[in-house]
Amino acid sequence: MLGGHDFTGRLAHYKERIADGRPVAVHADPKPTCFVNDREIAAVLEWAAGADFTGVVNACSHGELDVLALCEVIAAKVGRRPVYERGESPYSFERYYAMDNSRATSLGFTFSHVSDWLEEAVACA
Repeated sequence: MLGGHDFTGRLAHYKERIADGRPVAVHADPKPTCFVNDREIAAVLEWAAGADFTGVVNACSHGELDVLALCEVIAAKVGRRPVYERGESPYSFERYYAMDNSRATSLGFTFSHVSDWLEEAVACA
């Protein structure tokens, strides 16, 4: 999940480090993953609670993002280039973690694209 209201502070971690000029730890070859923002996941839960289907659905916005692309969006918002170091951080993944939201989509939920809300989430973090 990505959002300005994420109680874990993961997005704020990146924003603060980049704004302060401190290095962000990333894997040597970070892999992309899927994200959902805080408001969209709340909408998915509300939708699922009132739906008549059974079984599991995945909730993620359309589009994938790796930690480097995320840092570039943050950098544009804070006006400072990211500095990287090798290591691990909350959104740097050494394996490809993607979700398929097609079941939820076929059942009627309309997901946004990560690019629709990412800049706002960064601004709110």
